[in-house]
Amino acid sequence: MDRYVSIRFENVKPALPSLAIEAVFEHVREEHLPSRPSRFGPVFCWETLDLAQRFRSYEKYQTGATIYECRVLEGTTFRADMALINTGFDLLAPPDDELRRMKQRAEHYWSTTAQMELPEIMIRGRVVATTQVDPAP
Repeated sequence: MDRYVSIRFENVKPALPSLAIEAVFEHVREEHLPSRPSRFGPVFCWETLDLAQRFRSYEKYQTGATIYECRVLEGTTFRADMALINTGFDLLAPPDDELRRMKQRAEHYWSTTAQMELPEIMIRGRVVATTQVDPAP
């Protein structure tokens, strides 16, 4: 059984730019690496409390985010670099150029096993929150 930390969000509404980025990353996954798990639907976890706190520190997640230790009862995991998604996109750049850069980041996200700035774990399966380790700010 693997142990990770996860965050339970309350009162967080996805912003349109985040949805657009997720759509591009999902498209790249389906087109180039369909064996990788989709980002739509898994439980997102981090290997350490420090990583979960770093993720929560992003402004859009600060409200209502409680961190829990959790256990994977069954399922599969996939490790990727959340920093490639959090980069966002440049609204002032020519759209074709920015879309190309975003697709390149997505390809790197789905295929790299190199050192990561903000590694996240996506889990498809049964995950149980066992202990609250850091309450929402």
